[in-house]
Amino acid sequence: MRRKNFLSILMIFFVAITSGCGGAAVKSAFKSAGKGVSNTAKKVMRNADKIDTAMDIADVALNSRSGNNNPGVNRSPVNRNATRAGAVVAGGAFVASELLTGALDSRDLSLGEFAIDDREEKVTAKLGRPSSVSTDSDGGRRLTFKDIEIVVRQGKISALVSMSSAYATARGIHEGSPAQEIFDKYGTDCEKTVYDNQTLYEYQIKSADGHPCWLRFAINSSTNKVEYISVRFVQSESQNGGDNGDSAKQAFINYHKAITNKNYRAAYETFSHNQREAMGSFDSYVSGFSDTISSEVTDIKLVSSDENSCTFDYTLTARDRYQGNRIKVQIFKGQVVMIKDSGNWYIRQSQASKVNEKYE
Repeated sequence: MRRKNFLSILMIFFVAITSGCGGAAVKSAFKSAGKGVSNTAKKVMRNADKIDTAMDIADVALNSRSGNNNPGVNRSPVNRNATRAGAVVAGGAFVASELLTGALDSRDLSLGEFAIDDREEKVTAKLGRPSSVSTDSDGGRRLTFKDIEIVVRQGKISALVSMSSAYATARGIHEGSPAQEIFDKYGTDCEKTVYDNQTLYEYQIKSADGHPCWLRFAINSSTNKVEYISVRFVQSESQNGGDNGDSAKQAFINYHKAITNKNYRAAYETFSHNQREAMGSFDSYVSGFSDTISSEVTDIKLVSSDENSCTFDYTLTARDRYQGNRIKVQIFKGQVVMIKDSGNWYIRQSQASKVNEKYE
């Protein structure tokens, strides 16, 4: 019964929000719902006259569900952003209220309640411990949570990447939003790059202290909807560890070092998002290294490169345990395509053919 009542309440919220109703209309709607509505609804009705915006409706709904009768408890900007993100999860729809309009500025460099240059302590206080932590090629710490990845450098957020629709931009764009909504709200003054089944639209915006940053929308070419959103600093050559070729090459070398060191989580996360989806689960990936002793790449030669992509030829020497105490040594010649995302290099695709094999 509680689930049914709560769904009824959410339906009333949805009708009120989409029709632009205020508190009086919300109270009227609850009365029309009849006696079957739970005590949670009664709490909302008592505060309905104080409701002026769609965000207030979400505030009261969430506070009432948690037993808080004061609809003004979530009035700070940070808490209201958190409420908006929570409403996406609980109600299944984005509550569009108090969104940014006008010229792009540093306030656009955010996802949900987190923004570029926020302290790491804020992340910990809001989200707790990440499900995984890895080190990027340039030394940043990538914290992975259920709905978002956050990169931290020197105690501050330097990049944000959405992993679900729960985190939206300051103008209301989230995963699943139609591409046209981006142009309606952000304009068309952006850089466009096409990768496989994705089209990337990037807007350069300065942070509050004047550093250039990128706001990226990755559009799935098949659905023409947002697949993910990222916000990041535009890194200098020194921050990237040299030119693109050197940085991408080192990321590929580090991938094979991670395999040798049995740091399979770091290795797995070196693959691009699309490549990880194509490979399958992390557990199935790890199972392929049950006999692996070492993985080493040499003769790495740059074939082609641009700002966000590098292609290398390479030689791979793989050493595996074989039939007890023997070791199988396999030599491969291959080619890898590395792509840059949020200032870091990932393996988009790699192919290799065996050219030699011996036993030790």
